[in-house]
Amino acid sequence: MVRIDSKKFPCQNGLFVVNLFRRIAREGVGKPTPSVCSKREGLTGLVKERIETVVERLGDKVAVDLGYELVEVEYRKEGPDWVLRCTIDKESGIGIEDCQRFSESLDRVLDEADPIPGKYLLEVSSPGIERPLKKAADFSRFAGRMVEVKLVKAINNQKTYRGELLGISGEGSEQKVGLKVNDSKIVEIPRNEIVKAKLISDIFGGEGGKKRK
Repeated sequence: MVRIDSKKFPCQNGLFVVNLFRRIAREGVGKPTPSVCSKREGLTGLVKERIETVVERLGDKVAVDLGYELVEVEYRKEGPDWVLRCTIDKESGIGIEDCQRFSESLDRVLDEADPIPGKYLLEVSSPGIERPLKKAADFSRFAGRMVEVKLVKAINNQKTYRGELLGISGEGSEQKVGLKVNDSKIVEIPRNEIVKAKLISDIFGGEGGKKRK
């Protein structure tokens, strides 16, 4: 097991945000699946999605037990390595001790469940200022903040929107996210059309994506 020290990353707007993480290099055996090729590069999108889903289910329970929120799970290839990246949060903010605590607990769970074949790096970090919005509750919780939303397909000839988050309405497949753009225009975006959404801090000079009055 190889431990890598925590690091800090500068934010896009020049603010210095602490994005703490600890990596663990480990060799997993992983449960066999016919979709996994002999080479790591041969992982199909379906297998990658399955791994993320399984880790999210396992990690969510670990996070709740420790008093954290599991914000996001990503499993991707970066250079020669496969990286399992988990982002956690809590109301008072995440420090290096929190990352270490969650990392150690999740690592034990992953050792037992063994859902990932081969060697990978486990990375745990705070979400930083530009926190991703993944769950329906996120779009209600962060109403009033500035966000960036990327879509599967264009709405009004536009696939990326930035504006003030107004919240979420509807249920199930009918959920829509409201955005106020250009200080007046309101756009309603079907949630199932959103590829990626995050808080932003680089417009209106709003720290942490919060619009200044």
